[in-house]
Amino acid sequence: MGESKHTTYDKVKIGDLISWHDEIGYTPDGHLMPKHYGIVLGKFIKDIGDRELAMIRVADSKSNEVKNILAVLSNIESKRTI
Repeated sequence: MGESKHTTYDKVKIGDLISWHDEIGYTPDGHLMPKHYGIVLGKFIKDIGDRELAMIRVADSKSNEVKNILAVLSNIESKRTI
């Protein structure tokens, strides 16, 4: 990924706690969409045509599912301490 400077993808490390929203926006009753939390398992670049997408592989803390999310949608909540 050529120009990625100071992005979440560059900063996040395996074991970090991150948050993200599956959808951006508001629920029908006017609340923000729920925030998800999880532990970073890995990160990778996915090629879609001539574009590169920075992805983060994460274990969702609520569902225990492993998900791939766009790095741009995530926020680092806590850095790994071990």
